[in-house]
Amino acid sequence: MIKRTVLILLLWLAGQQVYADPAAIEWDALDDNVQQLLLRFEDDWQTLPALQQARLAKGAKRWLTLDDDGRAHFKRRFKDWRALPETTRVEIRRRFRTFQALPVDEQRALRLRYKWYKAQPVERRRALKARFKNMTPQERRRFQQRHPNLRKRLKNNR
Repeated sequence: MIKRTVLILLLWLAGQQVYADPAAIEWDALDDNVQQLLLRFEDDWQTLPALQQARLAKGAKRWLTLDDDGRAHFKRRFKDWRALPETTRVEIRRRFRTFQALPVDEQRALRLRYKWYKAQPVERRRALKARFKNMTPQERRRFQQRHPNLRKRLKNNR
């Protein structure tokens, strides 16, 4: 469950736009609906870092586009996230930063592998998981060397 949550969160975060160095956002420049959602931040808005302002504004805009099912799903996912021990959340964030540091083509390959894996029947996924769970890093490297076209096949199965 935790690995699945981590992977879903990782993939969701990876799909988010990364703000390089956004300019500060004036409170009055925010849409009325966005302001309503972010009302608790109004008094401190100008003191928040520009990156945090941008993330909050983007999250509020995204929230406004969700239907009731989307909002319920997000609330469940956030509740699951908050229920994780802090050490687990720290590890997830660390892994995400590691993922972000990968070249774009490697990120794409990982996403494709995950998509391929999720498309497999449940029994096949269980077998793969059991097989790879017990592999050492050396065995994994040997597997990748024996299957050099795996990345190409995954890419073609998009």
